Amino acid sequence: MTVRQLAHATFHVMGDSLVPTFWTEYFGVQPDTAIAKGEYFTTPSGRISRMPGTSGLWGLRSETFVQSNALEPHLRYLADRLDLTRPGLRDLLERKGQKHGSGVTGAMRSASVNLMCLTTCERCWSHSVE
Repeated sequence: MTVRQLAHATFHVMGDSLVPTFWTEYFGVQPDTAIAKGEYFTTPSGRISRMPGTSGLWGLRSETFVQSNALEPHLRYLADRLDLTRPGLRDLLERKGQKHGSGVTGAMRSASVNLMCLTTCERCWSHSVE
């Protein structure tokens, strides 16, 4: 029997002009999700999509790397693994016209947080992991 974790987090970058290989090289990490608008992609089940992507998406999940029901280790993993405090990341996202976001699940609740804010703002961090 597989035990399901109560917490996990995902960081993603998205946009119509997104080129997944750029973000893979930038972060130095193979993503869990890589979709280019207008191109077919591999689904989570390992199959090729039936339709091409409607938008670009690059994403990394914590759940296969962090074994914890607490949310904080999942958020810390993504922040550290992607080095989200690096100078210029926010400006780069804006210049490329791409959005970033995070999805988190913790203690049987879901929420959307700005993970980049959490890495630089202790007040945001403390509220997100309560």
